[in-house]
Amino acid sequence: MRQECDQSVEFTREPGGSARLEQSERPDGSDDRLGWLACAAMTNSDPQSESREYSIRVGAKAVIVRDGMMLLVKYDDKNGPHYNCPGGGHQSGETVRETLAREVLEETAAGVEVGDLLLVLESPPFKPDPSFGPVHHLLLFFECTLKPGSEPRFPDTPDPYQTAVEWIPYSELAETRVFPDVARELEMALTGARPVFIEVGAR
Repeated sequence: MRQECDQSVEFTREPGGSARLEQSERPDGSDDRLGWLACAAMTNSDPQSESREYSIRVGAKAVIVRDGMMLLVKYDDKNGPHYNCPGGGHQSGETVRETLAREVLEETAAGVEVGDLLLVLESPPFKPDPSFGPVHHLLLFFECTLKPGSEPRFPDTPDPYQTAVEWIPYSELAETRVFPDVARELEMALTGARPVFIEVGAR
């Protein structure tokens, strides 16, 4: 069975239920490998059920560093006070980079240029991390820069649990409660070892 995802990717069902990703160029001759990744991950893996929830939840996170500090969003929810890198979940009709730019704008009121992929984190439901729970997550961390004249601030319509937008000194990240805890891996990625892949439960 063949399932199509927009016009740039095809998800082919092989005998026995395995899947193969087939690439096709966009009309302008370009490609978007990260778009294919998100699209394939969000495609329903069961051809018998179009209504079943996606098997993998794809999200994107921004790594914004300036003057030795990282931009983080603070929350206070059932997990208690903690910080996240700005970003959120992919929505249908977006590329992963478009998802990230939208989420950063919503959470920090700042426009960003999305740069290189730094880190990929997979959290399988059979190896749950407390910050994710039983949902299978794939998080893509990108190095981002603020657009000229754009300054992060607390948004006009924040998430109900969002309490602040803060610059945290990079030297204090190891002692700061950040979900997910990938400060060491981000430091590796920012110094040239990229992209870094992490499977939660395998570290």
